[in-house]
Amino acid sequence: MTQTLDLYARIHSVFDYWGKILFISLVAVSSFWISNAQADIGFYPPETVFQKEVYGAIYKLQAGVYFSQEIESESHYQELLDQFENHPTLPKDLKKCFENKISPCLLNLGYGVNGSAVALNENGDQVLWTNLHLVRSFVKEWVISSKITSAEVLKRAIKKVNIPLILKNSRGEVVFNSTTPPVSDQAYFEAVPATLFLPEAGASPLGVPDAVKIRLTKRLPHSLQLGEEAPVGASVFLIGFPKPTDSRETSGPDSNGVDQYLTRGNVMSAAQLVADYELDALTLRLALNEDYKYVLDTDCEQGMSGGALLNGDGHFIGLFQGIFSPRDLGPLACIALTPSSLRFLESISR
Repeated sequence: MTQTLDLYARIHSVFDYWGKILFISLVAVSSFWISNAQADIGFYPPETVFQKEVYGAIYKLQAGVYFSQEIESESHYQELLDQFENHPTLPKDLKKCFENKISPCLLNLGYGVNGSAVALNENGDQVLWTNLHLVRSFVKEWVISSKITSAEVLKRAIKKVNIPLILKNSRGEVVFNSTTPPVSDQAYFEAVPATLFLPEAGASPLGVPDAVKIRLTKRLPHSLQLGEEAPVGASVFLIGFPKPTDSRETSGPDSNGVDQYLTRGNVMSAAQLVADYELDALTLRLALNEDYKYVLDTDCEQGMSGGALLNGDGHFIGLFQGIFSPRDLGPLACIALTPSSLRFLESISR
């Protein structure tokens, strides 16, 4: 008998990123703060530090939860329709695939992935940077449904596909929406490590930056300027859209889970962190590679993934990734990707 989709198992697999390979939680899964007199713990309105031209370039990103579904026969198609009869969009999508003999069918359960994204000025052009794990569901399932097996073909093909996503500004207003056809707003990958998801590739995400570069057909109101990478000890600011933090035991302000917030702190020494906690495992040391990542004592939280790390001039110096949290030690630091890391991603995506 044809087996139908185990929905809950598929949803779980969508979010099971490279945790089995890297047991470091680099997606912010719990709140984190460090007892450090130099760090300013808490979430603050960004307008208390920067002008609108700066914080207006960091957006809330909403992306879909996708899965690819084989349609094996007409009876299987009817079975799937019955399974998803109460979903607002899946029956229509399944019908389109069945009538056009498309299988696997790329389906979207809804826009339940929330994070942040940064508009950056690159020599007069505007691009959007965010984390791969926020759009990982779309990339992985699109690769599966495309049936492409060649890495070179995939690198070209995926850059021609519209990425369904929603961007909101600091006031909660939708400023970009490429999700509802026919769409005037469209988004395309300019750099994405899509070959990680080729079925026979056997590629490891170890050392691959958790980032994507996106080009939009619509220019956003504000974008950041690129600054110089910050040394250890430098004061930095992190801006994003954290989840609610009203249950925390810190004395600083909390996040309401809706608005944009700023945290501040310093760049820490990765080597010192490795020595202090005897982080000898190769995966741990690579996760803290100072050539490509910042180790931070800033406050950070789920939802800030894809947010901007800024210097005191409001210039972009890094892309926030998540929390460094070895299983046996718990949260130790916040992690952001350096501009060098983003350039490396571009080089392997060509």
